[in-house]
Amino acid sequence: MRQLTKLLAVITLLTGVITTFGKTPHWYGSIRGGFQAGTGIELSVAYRLPSPQFPLHIRFALARSKRNPGNALDARHIFINNNSNGVPQKSGRVWLVQFDFIFPSKWQWLPNMEIFVGPRYMWFNGDFRFIGGNEFFNVVCDQWGLGGGVQSRMPLTRKIYLVVAAGLNYFPPATLIGHDTSYSPNGETVNGREDYTYRDADAAINQPRLEGTFLIGLSVPL
Repeated sequence: MRQLTKLLAVITLLTGVITTFGKTPHWYGSIRGGFQAGTGIELSVAYRLPSPQFPLHIRFALARSKRNPGNALDARHIFINNNSNGVPQKSGRVWLVQFDFIFPSKWQWLPNMEIFVGPRYMWFNGDFRFIGGNEFFNVVCDQWGLGGGVQSRMPLTRKIYLVVAAGLNYFPPATLIGHDTSYSPNGETVNGREDYTYRDADAAINQPRLEGTFLIGLSVPL
């Protein structure tokens, strides 16, 4: 939460600095769906400066995706115990906070093509249940990352644009926490089970790492 507070403070500061440039700022809101660390939806607000002397734009986005959390039985053995009774069920979700700098592209392979790049912050939650085995637990992690890609804005009407984007997000290995057990990339383990290591936990849990993105949706002026 402290890291998120710092990110929001930086975004607020940058927004204030950038809005001092140009005479006619423009705000746009977008809703997009597709694949981004799983299948989900994204809401964003973008600030565009029409001045050709300062073509930098900014965007803040919040996304939620469904994601396969990993191998349920391996997760149980690594984080809980060696039991295997019960019928496994699993679900996963990822929340993404994104801040992008957007530049117009000189290579117009698509209409109004732009390049975007910026920091990412993600929360991953894997939910594992063994029905009949009386075992329910979550494995979670959070991490900073970096992302970028290209997008195209195509007008559908005078005020509505179709927006298509593709890119990559990267998140370094993060500490995985389940119940009272955690495994960290630096080799530190808290209440580890058997002789399991971070490599075992990382193989069992499908935390976001290098993720391709493809989103399509609508953008309108605010």
